[in-house]
Amino acid sequence: MNPTEKLFWSIALPGFGQLSNGHYVKGIVFLILEIMINVQGNFNELIFLSFNGEIEKAPLFI
Repeated sequence: MNPTEKLFWSIALPGFGQLSNGHYVKGIVFLILEIMINVQGNFNELIFLSFNGEIEKAPLFI
């Protein structure tokens, strides 16, 4: 895997770049933190509503 591909994996989901570099503990910690932050922040609900054209129902993060 070339460095550019590792960079794109890391951008797509934090932790994948570290896993591909062999930093398994750091990669797993980043993956767990990413999932916890998305669930606690209702980020997935915001994405779902905006993709379905219901942006007015999406919660505001101010």
